[in-house]
Amino acid sequence: MGNRKGLYRVVLIINILIAICYFYWRMRYTLPVDQGMADMIAAVVFLLTEICGIVFLWMQLSVIQRNTDTGEEPVKLCDPLEYPDVDVFVFDRTHDKKGTANTMNACLLMDYPDKNKVHITTVTGGVRELNEAIFQASSPLVTVIEAGMLPRHEFLDETISRFMTKQEKIGFVQTSFGYFNAGSFQFRLFSQNLVPNERRYFLKCQQPVFARDNSVICCGSGAVFAREALEKTGGFDAEAPQGYTITGIRMLKKGYVGKYVNRDLISGFFDSDIATCIMRRRIRVADAIDALRREHALVGGKLNFRQKKNLFTYLISLSCPFRSIITMIMPALYCILGVRVLEAQAIVLGLFWIAIYASANLCMRGLSGETTSLKWRQIYRYTEAPYLVLPQIKAVLGIYKPKSIDKIKANKLKNVGYFVPHIVLMALNIAAFVLGVNSLIIDEELLKVPFIIWILANLYYELMSIFWLIGIPHVRQENRIEAHISYELKDKIQTIQGITRDLSSRAISIWCDRPYDIDDEEMVSVKLDSGRYQAVMEGRVIGAERDGKKWKYVILLKNVEEYKQQYYGILYDRKPAETRKLAAPQNIFSDIGRNIGNRFVTKSLDYRRMARIPINQDIEVVGGDSIFVKNYNYKYVLVKSAATPDEFITIMPVDGIHLTCERVHRFGEHIYQYKVMNYHAVRSEKESREKLYEWVEQCAIENAIGLVEDITASKDELKSVHNM
Repeated sequence: MGNRKGLYRVVLIINILIAICYFYWRMRYTLPVDQGMADMIAAVVFLLTEICGIVFLWMQLSVIQRNTDTGEEPVKLCDPLEYPDVDVFVFDRTHDKKGTANTMNACLLMDYPDKNKVHITTVTGGVRELNEAIFQASSPLVTVIEAGMLPRHEFLDETISRFMTKQEKIGFVQTSFGYFNAGSFQFRLFSQNLVPNERRYFLKCQQPVFARDNSVICCGSGAVFAREALEKTGGFDAEAPQGYTITGIRMLKKGYVGKYVNRDLISGFFDSDIATCIMRRRIRVADAIDALRREHALVGGKLNFRQKKNLFTYLISLSCPFRSIITMIMPALYCILGVRVLEAQAIVLGLFWIAIYASANLCMRGLSGETTSLKWRQIYRYTEAPYLVLPQIKAVLGIYKPKSIDKIKANKLKNVGYFVPHIVLMALNIAAFVLGVNSLIIDEELLKVPFIIWILANLYYELMSIFWLIGIPHVRQENRIEAHISYELKDKIQTIQGITRDLSSRAISIWCDRPYDIDDEEMVSVKLDSGRYQAVMEGRVIGAERDGKKWKYVILLKNVEEYKQQYYGILYDRKPAETRKLAAPQNIFSDIGRNIGNRFVTKSLDYRRMARIPINQDIEVVGGDSIFVKNYNYKYVLVKSAATPDEFITIMPVDGIHLTCERVHRFGEHIYQYKVMNYHAVRSEKESREKLYEWVEQCAIENAIGLVEDITASKDELKSVHNM
């Protein structure tokens, strides 16, 4: 990895040299000095936008190229008797009762040498109420956890041990945090397994470097504060949009050190609705601007150069809406209104743009450890830019006030309004593309070529923005968390052992190595054992289907409240399974195809309640000829017959087993459904049950092999036709 980083640093130097040559060429030879004032103003604005864009990118790359933190730093254990008292405040600023209860449960499961020294309190309201609660307590350390965030059991051990080194005057220790569900761009653009969530770049690439320069960004949840530092800074700032960033900066200015633990010791959930996503982004951006403005962090003398640079880099990586908007409309001004933003040879301009973008993208992907790319950074920026311009202006002027998230969610009609700016920009770029192509053909103006390519890129970003706003056609009521832990399932007749597939607060899904007969009308018990937590859950099977080489059963839980603390420990006390690197290959065509295709695919969330096994073979009938059985799910048999079969038949799938069946339904002309009348009697005999399991398992394997052979034969046939 070290050699690769060295290579990417060389590419970065090459990118800088190319960009310097480009900007010299742009300023010396491409400004439309012979045109009107409007053209010259537009050209200068465009040039400044380009310069800011590349310089801002260099600043980000210069930060992440110094990142050497793998996140595997071992915890430094201290004498248990030395651990101090700590006040834990569960902060419910949005009246989230469910989130508060879940956070409280997770806090009660945290390890500590002496749990009597851990004082957990809930605070409902705003920052003023939080400060009041903090200053009424007396523990030397304070941690604030937003309702809905879930600390792992080692959270206190690994954060508080940093305060006990006594080598530095530590003001706060911030941890990285993970997410149990997909980020909004992953989720709404069908990219969960293709790209890491949009916050990972900041948490894993920027924060570790900020920590090296004592400029850690305080994020609130996942942070432990020294009471002394909080008292000297007056507590959390109640006037700030959020209050954490400015508090962290004030501690740094007073000589305290901010530490960063690059491990996901606390986790939460991304919002999926666009209104809440946009509002939280506005608050985060406004909070950063407000902190830098009121603390004069970029111009004062109490922070050193690297701290100032890191804080500014954090801000520009959060948002550059003005630059994004200018980049979206500038080629349209050129192609629609004829505003000459530059005068140049098309091939020279195109070669410069390609060289700068390709080298910068290679650096971004490589230096971030494949966490992000320029394409995805542009998607985030372009999508959010129209919604951040006004809040950013208000934050600079000091008049931004965040709206209530509850009111935002209630105003569903406003969601339609979010489409307007992107539809306008899309229409503008379509018109610019049509006029640009027309001008290229008629006037043979080759300078239009790089601008047309630029417009096509803008159309791609606008299309992805609209896809993001549209969202996905189906949303589950509960987030499923991937968790592979041992289980033992018991019903009235059998015990099954295996590994879970995923869990939610209402249901679990398990893997079985064969299609077991689990009656969907019976209650089953499932003993879960993660090693640290154990819970015996009860419920009914609501779904069964083949999942690769295994069978998946979904069980709706009935007794969650009885085992809630232990079950929620199993569910949430874990490192989330997140996508950590960009998947390859990715391109604009696959992105568009994936988003269009998935929106036209009808996905049903209805499960078959029992395992349906494909049989597709003739089965002997007692007292008659054989009958063709299509599939079987222990309770029902589906048969195919040209003539109407008898109302009652007895089939013998395996020697010694008779299934007495009654015809209950007809599908079309030749398909009939039979109910197994002696289902419970056959099921209760262990020997018969095992024979049926072996038979259906063999049938499932044979049908799976047959399907693969059919697909292979079809491909070979297509190749033959193609070669004729």
